[in-house]
Amino acid sequence: DLQNVHSIEVDSIEGCLQLVLLDMGWTVLPKIHITHHKNLFFYPLISPDGKLLTRETVLAYSADTLNDVAAEKFITFVTSECFPESIRL
Repeated sequence: DLQNVHSIEVDSIEGCLQLVLLDMGWTVLPKIHITHHKNLFFYPLISPDGKLLTRETVLAYSADTLNDVAAEKFITFVTSECFPESIRL
């Protein structure tokens, strides 16, 4: 009976993780955030047709970030050397 189900909306990865660690629920998170918690169970999510659930990942920055030399060099490296085929949106 879904009318009696209680839920809470949490807007941070750390908040979600803390609720799980306190045995107060479950969550879907990027694997990188939970692999160092040896007392948690985690499973990859696979659709009925056998495809692994994935998500898009983007590099986001503001125009002002490019004024910082170190940040600009990192962004240039990532966009030119690591992922040269990436589409700039």
